Amino acid sequence: AYAKLELFDTLIASAFPEDPEMAADLAAYFPRVLRERFAAGIPRHRLAREIISTLAANETVNRAGITFAFRLSDEIGAVPEDAVRAWFALRNLYRLPGLFDAIEGAELPAAAHVAAVLEIRKLVDRGARWLLRNAPRPLSVDAVVTRYREGVRAAADRIPALASEPVRAEVRAAAERLMEAEVPEALAGRLALCSELPSALDITEVAWRFLGSSGGVPGAGEGAAAMTDEVVELAARAWYVVDALLDIGWLQAGIAALPRADRWQALARGALRGDLLRRHRALATQVLREGGGARPDAALRAWRNANARSLQRWSEIAASLRAEPQVEYPMMAVALRELREVGRGG
Repeated sequence: AYAKLELFDTLIASAFPEDPEMAADLAAYFPRVLRERFAAGIPRHRLAREIISTLAANETVNRAGITFAFRLSDEIGAVPEDAVRAWFALRNLYRLPGLFDAIEGAELPAAAHVAAVLEIRKLVDRGARWLLRNAPRPLSVDAVVTRYREGVRAAADRIPALASEPVRAEVRAAAERLMEAEVPEALAGRLALCSELPSALDITEVAWRFLGSSGGVPGAGEGAAAMTDEVVELAARAWYVVDALLDIGWLQAGIAALPRADRWQALARGALRGDLLRRHRALATQVLREGGGARPDAALRAWRNANARSLQRWSEIAASLRAEPQVEYPMMAVALRELREVGRGG
């Protein structure tokens, strides 16, 4: 209750209630007969700001968690308003209400229900950090959804088929754990994919960069016709061929396994994860651009030949890191420094 009250006070004093993406939530608050008869008047309701702020605070805490806004503030300096904006952007991009409805409709045992919801929380936590690190603040829900909606949905559909084998193995293992907790097989498969769905944001950003889109979030409608399924598939293939070539998944797992006994270790781990994602995006984009739109496997062969020396150096560093009995923060920092040299020719 206190988390909701604090969020409400923040939202009512901000411009958040005017975000165009919240218009549908305001309308849904009213009974159907009022929506049909007074649709034009609902946005002008004298308590519109209060209604939207109350709905947003309640939903963010209920769905994203009591500590969601606090953790984003502590770890990346996001104000509570931006945490709420990130939740609503992700909710709309990934159509999360349908997934929550599926969980609640399955009438799961308590432990299975908690396990299912925690899978969605992984997507929300990683996705929120991605948006708040890569989109301008204050985050515009409407602008973010406009830029990423088509790409995210097209990429999400392709991830199961295009992901590298280590990624698919992790998804299968997650599904098996959920089924052991009595989550139905079909629902377990959907939930297990949540841990990989943040990659759809990266893939969409790679697609925009390949298309030559300017940085930042464009206005509604800009470039919408250019974001085709074919471009997203090229970007997704490039993302995963780079993943497989450089064993990015192993690096991510290594970063996730680093200790976070205090706040500074948690911040360091987050910084390493962010650095790795940025380099992964840059390399996937480079492969696509240098391939001139060719299929990523063909483009990758040309790119590997042009960067043979730095790739050999990276292979040696990665092998040395794998041989260590325990990976620590300085080792991972050095590895990421070497990864920045890959793709610079030679």
